Amino acid sequence: MNSGHWLVVIVVMVAVLVGTAFAAELSGYVEAVDREKGFLSVKDGKEIVEFQCAPGTLKKQVRKNSEVNVQYTEEAGIKKATKVKVHGGC
Repeated sequence: MNSGHWLVVIVVMVAVLVGTAFAAELSGYVEAVDREKGFLSVKDGKEIVEFQCAPGTLKKQVRKNSEVNVQYTEEAGIKKATKVKVHGGC
């Protein structure tokens, strides 16, 4: 490949990486739950973290003061919960 082709490859790779969400996990205690709007607030010991929740992630067992583990993705500064597990629950 000549240098022009490499430049195109690099530009495409950077564009893909910048737009990609990353996955993470957080454990803490539920501060607030809004099932209608699909929002969850979790205190991890230092701060309160807000999540938008995918449909079906907020089970009945998720309520204020529940100890939870939240798996989420973050894209453009928005944390989106993909799984919420209550400690000691299902």
